[in-house]
Amino acid sequence: MGTYIPSVDAFRLDPPHSDEAELELPRWVPSFIKPRRQAPEEAGPAIDPYTVPVVGHGLPDVDVIARVVGRELPMWFTGTCTPEAARRFETMGHGATFTVPDTTTKWPACQARITAAYEQAMPARFMHGWIALASDTVATHQRIQRNHRKATAKGPGWYAPARPAAPEWPIAVETAARSAAAQQILPQAAAEQLQALRAEEAVQEWDSAYGDALWETLRVLCGHLLENSPEDVFATVSHEHIEVVGPVVRDWHASLTPWPEEKMIAELGRPSRRLMRLLSAETHLPTLKEFGVMERALGDVAQLYTDRAGRWVAEHKKEGPGDGTALSVEWPTGKPVGPWTEETIIAGDLPGTGVFALTPASDGSLDIEPLPSSGGASEYTWGYGGTGPGDLYLALVSAALDTWEDRMPWKQFLGLHNGRDSALWAAIKSANQQGPIRFTWTDIAKWAKADHQSMTGN
Repeated sequence: MGTYIPSVDAFRLDPPHSDEAELELPRWVPSFIKPRRQAPEEAGPAIDPYTVPVVGHGLPDVDVIARVVGRELPMWFTGTCTPEAARRFETMGHGATFTVPDTTTKWPACQARITAAYEQAMPARFMHGWIALASDTVATHQRIQRNHRKATAKGPGWYAPARPAAPEWPIAVETAARSAAAQQILPQAAAEQLQALRAEEAVQEWDSAYGDALWETLRVLCGHLLENSPEDVFATVSHEHIEVVGPVVRDWHASLTPWPEEKMIAELGRPSRRLMRLLSAETHLPTLKEFGVMERALGDVAQLYTDRAGRWVAEHKKEGPGDGTALSVEWPTGKPVGPWTEETIIAGDLPGTGVFALTPASDGSLDIEPLPSSGGASEYTWGYGGTGPGDLYLALVSAALDTWEDRMPWKQFLGLHNGRDSALWAAIKSANQQGPIRFTWTDIAKWAKADHQSMTGN
């Protein structure tokens, strides 16, 4: 394995040209170094170097630059060149090396999550969730520790002044995590804990370390359960942003129940992680905090609602008098609540504004239910052969067959001859891309069963 020599962005000062002759440089000096010009006998005012333009000269190896300047150059690991580290480097002088807190790897966030979970008694309350989180944390610790040992902090022409600290964690937490990581996750018992973990995570304050730990636990645990218990993994919500642009979405919007003012004030005052996910597609806490995402999102809320299934909807403030109504929606993922009948109509106003099932109720009212996603995106579109129409097709097939199946064979089925033998796919593709869709549930069910038979032979 060769010696590591990093490259650097090279820039050259490009002061105003003069007619004086250039000095000759030795042949070993790199070509991107411009020879300075012979100083005139009567020098003018000194040039401020901060005002001199620069010209980029590629990515030479750092040892080339070091030979020119006559000493090793300090090179900083990503995230280590903080103001505090820079002041320390300036105080200690060129050539000094020291250890700094780890702001480079994933370990600080990992350590904070596992510690918060341990302190909130997750090992006793959610054993299989704890096993999943502990196993993932131990694997991360081992990987970062290995990389830390292998990290090169010095090479030809360069050295690293600041080296991130090795990953460490409290002994009690480490002992409990390593013990749990040696145990097996039992799928059935883990699936039974999944909804309780989701409910616990949703009510934590948005910037809670324990809430972040629960979110990571759910991510890892769902990965373990995906193959054997998809109905548990996908019985949740995704998040969509839609515009109220047509009669279907307007009627659904009108069916929502507004939150009482005191409840809304309380939630906006101490927002939960559930509200955080509704208002922001971002779940990475450092990003949310650094860019003030939540503060801006909370100030944009005009009203909060609950739909008939208990899902949350946020209506955003209008920026101008001519603007439409924009909604952030907890969109169902899973199977329809139903039941959908031969009178049910699958309807959407415009691509990207939601697709709904409209079912007349016995009391004369109209039940309007969002079409659940089958595990993919729910930003349904139509009128062409692409990803959005494909997600709509898979959602309809999953709802019609009332089963959980691997999405990949269905994608391959659509790809084979471009799904030319599928009446459902043909109906989605041929719909007006700038207009509404209306399908009877009877037709959807018939077409989906025909496609299933064509694909499986059963």
